[in-house]
Amino acid sequence: MAAALRPPGPKKHLLLGDLPAMKDDPLGFERDVAREYGDMVYVRFAHQRGYQINHPDLVHQVLVQDAQLYRKAPLYKLLLSRFLGDGLVTSDGDFWRRQRKLVAPAFHSQRIQQYANVMVDYTMQMLAEWQDGSQREINLDMNRLSLAISTRTLSPSGRTSTTSPMRTPSTTTSEAS
Repeated sequence: MAAALRPPGPKKHLLLGDLPAMKDDPLGFERDVAREYGDMVYVRFAHQRGYQINHPDLVHQVLVQDAQLYRKAPLYKLLLSRFLGDGLVTSDGDFWRRQRKLVAPAFHSQRIQQYANVMVDYTMQMLAEWQDGSQREINLDMNRLSLAISTRTLSPSGRTSTTSPMRTPSTTTSEAS
C-alpha cells in the first residue's frame, strides 16, 4: 500500500509531534514553518494531525469556497470556545454559515476604509490634546482610544456623543502633607 502524501513539515517528536518545537514561541513556530515549508504545512500535536494553511488563496478555499468540507479540530474548538464563546471562530456547518453572513457586511472594503478613517481621526484628536513634556498614562490613553474607535465603528448608529471621544471626567487627587 502506498504511503499517504502529505505536505512537508518539520521533523516531529515521536509522541508529542510538534509540541516541543512550538512550546516556547507558538507564533514564531508558525512563522518559521511557513517560511521554511511553504503554502501548506503538515503539523501534529500529540495525536492531533492538521495542516497550517499559509497562502491567501488556500485560506479562502478552506474558509469560504469549500468550508463545508472542513471541520475545526475538537481540541481547537474546546480551548477557544472557553474564551470566545460559540461564535464564528469556534463554530462549523450551518451555524458557522449563519454567523458568517451576519458579520460579512462589517468587512466590506468600504466599511474597512471607514474604520481606518475613524481610527486616524480619533488618534489625531487624542494627540492634539497631549502637551509637550507631559507625562501620560499610555495604557489609559490607548484603552480610551480603543473604546472610542470600537464604539464609533461597531455601534449600530455609528454615532457617539458630541464631545471629544478622548475626554473623560476629570479626577482630582490630593496628597496628605
